[in-house]
Amino acid sequence: MKARQYRTVGAPPEVVTVPDPEPGPGQVLLKVTAAGVCHSDIAVRSWSADQLPPRRPPRSAN
Repeated sequence: MKARQYRTVGAPPEVVTVPDPEPGPGQVLLKVTAAGVCHSDIAVRSWSADQLPPRRPPRSAN
């Protein structure tokens, strides 16, 4: 599927091909037909790399 990703801090987004997601046990796969951007999304994009918080590993759903 196609995805728009910000792959480099400060660079414009890129349209890339990524694998189709596969739902696991107890999960569902939804087709998203539209998405929005909120004000905080725009604010975070204006930050430099040293202003971004450190990346954390994903949390378990348990």
